[in-house]
Amino acid sequence: MNSCLAVPIDVNALVSTNEGTLEFEKEKLRFDVDASRADELVVQSLTGTALVDGKKLVKGKRQKIHAGSKIKVADEEFVVYRNAHAHA
Repeated sequence: MNSCLAVPIDVNALVSTNEGTLEFEKEKLRFDVDASRADELVVQSLTGTALVDGKKLVKGKRQKIHAGSKIKVADEEFVVYRNAHAHA
């Protein structure tokens, strides 16, 4: 089953307002930007029930994710998209 959120999750806003934590379907995920590479996103499962690209996230372990990665929580699947800003 594929899902599409009505509004995309703004991870930057999530990190700054909620310590990067997103909780739903009995899973708690924490997102952060990799300090060594600002273009890489890191996800951490605080309960250990989510899948990334078909592989279970180990509780507490941080994992880099990229554009195109699929995060599955319960029956919901989300795709990571790259947010690009154009500057004139």
